[in-house]
Amino acid sequence: MQRLSKKALKRCLVLLVLILALLLSLITFSEDSKIPGWKEIGHQLGVTTQDAVSDDFVRFIDVGQGDSILISSNGHNAMIDFGNNADNGRELASKLKEYSISSFDCLFITHYDSDHIGGADTVLDRFDVENVILPTTSGEKSSAYRQVETSLETTDANIINASTGKLIKIGDFNLEIVGYYKNEEESNDRSLVIFAEIDGIKFLFSGDIGTKIENKLMSQKKNIDCDVYKASHHGSKSANSYKFLKYITPEYTVISCGAGNSYGHPHEEVVSSLEKVDSEIYRTDEDGDVTFYINDKKLFIETEIK
Repeated sequence: MQRLSKKALKRCLVLLVLILALLLSLITFSEDSKIPGWKEIGHQLGVTTQDAVSDDFVRFIDVGQGDSILISSNGHNAMIDFGNNADNGRELASKLKEYSISSFDCLFITHYDSDHIGGADTVLDRFDVENVILPTTSGEKSSAYRQVETSLETTDANIINASTGKLIKIGDFNLEIVGYYKNEEESNDRSLVIFAEIDGIKFLFSGDIGTKIENKLMSQKKNIDCDVYKASHHGSKSANSYKFLKYITPEYTVISCGAGNSYGHPHEEVVSSLEKVDSEIYRTDEDGDVTFYINDKKLFIETEIK
């Protein structure tokens, strides 16, 4: 085989350096959305770059078979639900401290099932809270509610009764209660349905509503098309109908459920429907905490379990 002369080799190296420099410039400086930047490349490789870590994020906290969601923006914080009461919220409180959370502008209780309200009393007792938005407590008799009743009665926070259309701002997030059907017989169907938007990126948090409420939201032509969907009722087939998923068209779906749970969540029918609408699925039982960072009007996803 004929060897390259030193001059030819030098030319090849110079050409290679020029090509690499051009490629690096395109990645770094191009505004063409078809050319991936460093953050997109990092995301595809499963690496969150330093620039992607933002002050604006939504974190779905792994609380086993339950729901707990942290919303944060520029030092302002909110929570939607508080997991189960297996350890009276101690692990949840510890995680929040680990994430350097010390106060909340607002806490949302979607409904009074134990896997959503379990750690609420601990959060109320250990953190500074300005507002609590909750469903009506009239006639509420669940043991889970009684556990947090004293904390709700003694807190310095403002207690605000939920209502459809209620708006609240958390940093740069705009949150709205888009559905609250307080006269429904099933407690799950009385869940608050919360819609959040920041920089044009939209999140839908559905509590434990079933298909009956999904149909109501659609019949009322609610504008709840979203980028990120918190699967209702931990991925149960009693909710998350294919018709509803086509209506909201989520690019990503997070299923909050416990490993090996006795309910079989998420149900295969729901996973199949999500796949049919091309929604990328994350699960707290497999991924741990799932965080959606918002930066430059784009989403960057980080999971606790790599």
